[in-house]
Order: sequence, then C-alpha cells, then structure tokens
Amino acid sequence: MAVYPDCEKCRQLKDELNESQKALMSCRPDVGSYKSISRWPKPWREQRDRLENANNLARAKYEVHLGGDHQDPSYQQELGRNALIILRGGRLTP
Repeated sequence: MAVYPDCEKCRQLKDELNESQKALMSCRPDVGSYKSISRWPKPWREQRDRLENANNLARAKYEVHLGGDHQDPSYQQELGRNALIILRGGRLTP
C-alpha cells in the first residue's frame, strides 16, 4: 500500500487500518483447544464478524482516499467497489 507521509489523513486512516487488523487477528476465544470459527461460541463469532466488518471498512476508506484524493492509479480501479463497502458499513456483500 502506498503511503504519503506528508498527508495527515493518510496517516490517520493507515493507523485505523492497522488497529483494526490487530484487533481482528487477536480475536480468539479461550476454549482450550483449536476450534474452527464455526464452532466458536455465538458471542465470539458475532464479535469476530463485527471486527471483520470494521477491518473491511477501514481498508475501503484508506483505499478510497488513496484512489480519490491522491489519484493513485493502483487504487482507482477499485473506487466503485470500495465505495459500496463503505455504504454497506464494511460488509463485502449486500
């Protein structure tokens, strides 16, 4: 991902993206042994879904900023898709 060090909004969005990725990766119930996500307790699955949506939303906002404000050609192709993700609140599908 491109970074524009002099852009405050880039730094803020990138920090939000990093925090949401860290939260998603650290979300795991303490059940003693490995269990697939489908076998997690329901509150943990719901929490993971919320964290995943927050991560998708943070990534979409960052990529829209890069493609729109900075005219980065590698992100301009996905502006429509990322705008839909933002409108859906982080959900990838309707």
